[in-house]
Amino acid sequence: RRPQARGKNPEGEALRRKLPDSVKVVRDIAFAKYGDREVKLDLYLPKQPASDKIPAIVVIHGGGWRSGDKARFATQAAYLADHGFAAACIGYRLLPEVTFPAPIVDCKAAVRWVRANAAKYGIDPDHIGATGGSAGGHLTAMLATSSKVKELEGDGGNAGVSSRVQAAVAMATPADMSAFGNRGGQKIDPKMIALISPVTHVDKDSAPTLLLH
Repeated sequence: RRPQARGKNPEGEALRRKLPDSVKVVRDIAFAKYGDREVKLDLYLPKQPASDKIPAIVVIHGGGWRSGDKARFATQAAYLADHGFAAACIGYRLLPEVTFPAPIVDCKAAVRWVRANAAKYGIDPDHIGATGGSAGGHLTAMLATSSKVKELEGDGGNAGVSSRVQAAVAMATPADMSAFGNRGGQKIDPKMIALISPVTHVDKDSAPTLLLH
């Protein structure tokens, strides 16, 4: 296969041109802002109005924390919307533009944005899940386990709104980040490795999580 350019996803771009007839999308919503830097999502929704509030799922792309964008998991987000969910297909800041824990901080900001804007889009704020693969699986697992960790909340927006998710499906998930001690030129110290490892934070209050490998 011809290698893809960084951040480009032909499948996601093709879906931009043709969505399922049952799905609508609101593109390029800024859900977090750091100075002049905006982080954006595409919100996939069922076209047919629901009789009740619908659950939402935050969809997180992979790419080794270094590549990809919100179009990479567009197919998955559209599938979820076709089956009655709201799906927030998110981007996040990548290495080496940032260092850890910034990608985690962005994902938490995305959950807060969905919850804060739930009424506008007919979403049930008490039923928000997350899914992702590879690096996105790691970020999904962090959402499932670290809702009590204040230092991972960041200041991207919607302060005071919960970043807790109620369920997660994490695929090909790095759960112990000691195996990833040097990413994007960043040498991660042991305290940071523990902070960004889902296994550190698992307890009885973690969200129910399905791990797929």
